[in-house]
Amino acid sequence: MFHVLLRVSLVLLVVGVVWIIASRSVRSYATRVVNENSPRIGASEAFELIGLSLKTLLQDPRLLLVFVLLFAGPRGCAALVYRYDLATRLDREHLSALLQPRAFEAATQFAELWIGVALTFGVLGILGGQSFRLGSALHEVRAKWKSILIFAAIYCGGSLCFGILGGLYGDFISARHHTGVTALPAAVWAFSLALGLPVLAAESHRGLFNVGRAWTLIRKVWWARLVGVALIILIPRTAFAALELALKPILGQPSGMIAFVWIPMLPVLLQVFDTCLYLRVVEQPISNPKLLAS
Repeated sequence: MFHVLLRVSLVLLVVGVVWIIASRSVRSYATRVVNENSPRIGASEAFELIGLSLKTLLQDPRLLLVFVLLFAGPRGCAALVYRYDLATRLDREHLSALLQPRAFEAATQFAELWIGVALTFGVLGILGGQSFRLGSALHEVRAKWKSILIFAAIYCGGSLCFGILGGLYGDFISARHHTGVTALPAAVWAFSLALGLPVLAAESHRGLFNVGRAWTLIRKVWWARLVGVALIILIPRTAFAALELALKPILGQPSGMIAFVWIPMLPVLLQVFDTCLYLRVVEQPISNPKLLAS
């Protein structure tokens, strides 16, 4: 019991420090934030933005192909870890049992964040009437690597802390409630910073101000973003899971090919949706005549 309390205290201390730093950045940023009077985006506009996201991907299929392949690396590794339950084979009596799987998740998120910023640059280019070029997107990423690194450290560090805290809390509750309850804080943290990647790509703020900017914008679009996540991620995941269960009597086991297809594709569509959502809330017009005419 003493060791468990010690672990909880350490995690709470780390979370408290991160929260204090982040809250101070938000208060400091409040006097400098732009577009504070930007409109709030309702749930009804989420359907329109999903349509715009699909049109953007169809406008230049190379964008979808390249980033599906890039996302397939970290997403595929994460799927293998959970599919074969490698994390739960560790000894639950050691702190490493909590740190190792969640450190792997943080590393996966860190890699995906950099890929997501490059994807956002590509989407902004297409929406601006340009053709997609991976070299140009990577050049933009290199130009802002310091700001991306700081944001990635805060994003992944917060996810890691909440993941460890959820794992410790899971030791006190029954296993049947473990997955949903303990994953909620990390999911809320990731949701609150969802517009951070468009902010990094489209604006020129430095350091912690990007976190404050992302929090400022998500307060105006959280309902539309929630609808987008449900339509792009949750509903397709449920449909794919049902399809795998239906194929299990035929194949003898769930088909990994279905998961291999949707695991990288849906995050790409969601990131395009977030970019379109960002442009809508900051009232930045789309200058691609082909998307406007379609």
